[in-house]
Amino acid sequence: MVVGEFFPEHFRINLQHKSQILAEEPFLYSFYGSTETTTLGAESLPSICMRKVLAQNPLFAESLGFYESIPALFHFSSQDTFIEVKEEGILVTKWQSTPLFRYFLGDKVNLYAWRDLKQEFLKVAVDYDISEKLLSIIKNSSDYLPDILALEGRSDKCLILGGVNIYQDSLNTIIRSQELEDILTGIYYAKIIYHENGQQALKLALETKKTINVQREKDLYTFLIRNLCKIQTDLREDWNIIYNDWENDDLNNKILSLQFYLYPKLSQELFNKNKHQSILT
Repeated sequence: MVVGEFFPEHFRINLQHKSQILAEEPFLYSFYGSTETTTLGAESLPSICMRKVLAQNPLFAESLGFYESIPALFHFSSQDTFIEVKEEGILVTKWQSTPLFRYFLGDKVNLYAWRDLKQEFLKVAVDYDISEKLLSIIKNSSDYLPDILALEGRSDKCLILGGVNIYQDSLNTIIRSQELEDILTGIYYAKIIYHENGQQALKLALETKKTINVQREKDLYTFLIRNLCKIQTDLREDWNIIYNDWENDDLNNKILSLQFYLYPKLSQELFNKNKHQSILT
């Protein structure tokens, strides 16, 4: 399978579940790179196991500094490349010609020394209930594997809600989660709107597999806001201090504004476009 986008953990989990492969089995190796840079990194058995453990234990992931999403962990494998991590994304310089070519990929990437990341992982792991099979693979891995490019998704796909960056990868993780796959198709659009009272809100246009009644809409709203606050820690703080006091039974005046379209309404719109962009600015 070849894709041109970030391969998020929820997609891997759903694919593994549908393929009837046990959850703790290492699954789906992938590579990281671009047309301009060619391959920059590749997953290994230990890095896949580490990623799976982080996905299964969100609090463990947060203790290691992964707050917004579970990254794909690639071993850096391009010897003719210089990597710079900037706030707006990764900058790649290829040592292939004069003048040098530099590529801004727009990906959210951090660099970690494999040995340090492994040691910190094993140090914190003692406080959590972790699969012995996955843990043993990580423990027995070499300390001298190439260092890690931790890819969390795109840096240029976000909306600003009350000063908090809401990333497309965070929305993907929630809307395309296994818990919602019987209700939603996973196709959606998101944008910032303003209520009549001037209150800012995140509008989500969601494609559904079935008609959504009032009670299901309330349950879906609760699921979405709880999980968004869980992934986006800045939003969680604002929710506890500000937004929670604004919430009431009026579904038309909340921090999330939900709009539903029965399949295949949004899918047909997607089919007519060259590239799907869920974030609308």
